[in-house]
Amino acid sequence: MKNLMLTTASIIALTATSVAAVTLADLDTNADGSVDISEVQAVAPTITQEEFDSIDQDGSKGWNAGEFDLAADMLVKYLPASSGPEFGMDLNTLDSNADGSADIDEVRAVAPTITQDDFNMIDADGSGGWNLNEMTDAAYAILGRGTTTPASGEVVALATLDSNADGSADIDEVRAVSPTITQDEFNEVDQDGSGGWNGPEMGAAAQNLLMRK
Repeated sequence: MKNLMLTTASIIALTATSVAAVTLADLDTNADGSVDISEVQAVAPTITQEEFDSIDQDGSKGWNAGEFDLAADMLVKYLPASSGPEFGMDLNTLDSNADGSADIDEVRAVAPTITQDDFNMIDADGSGGWNLNEMTDAAYAILGRGTTTPASGEVVALATLDSNADGSADIDEVRAVSPTITQDEFNEVDQDGSGGWNGPEMGAAAQNLLMRK
């Protein structure tokens, strides 16, 4: 079986508040127990028929549970760079001391399970920090894999924070749920600088901070 290289598979999360490995059930929109190529292409649009067939070992025209296990990890790893900011994981978010790069401690503040080897793979120039040029698809894939989020029942919805129902949560509303959050931490999640967390910003970075209640 050849390796799949899905360089634009935008499947880091299937909801706005979760970064998790995609499952067969997530893709199986018709609930028939397998995923055909159209269901896979809904989240990984660049996969080819040849690549799909290389996983479809029984020739059924669909990936069953066993076959999906062969592809799932690979699908999650190959993400577009555009997925980073959507989930609060661009270089500015990582670079807490604003020196233009993110060292391993800064990266682990967002994705605590990242290993030194993972980090070094991205740190192509050996500088000890990820710079803007190194924030590639591979970096976002590693961030997605290394990020921890609450169990689904513990995820905090925007509506929970947004006490005045204006569509975003300012720092006072966020601190009502998680009082130890600092202004700098709040600003890291507030990607658009609006002074409030909006729906797209309620991703992994926000949830990790809110866990610290």
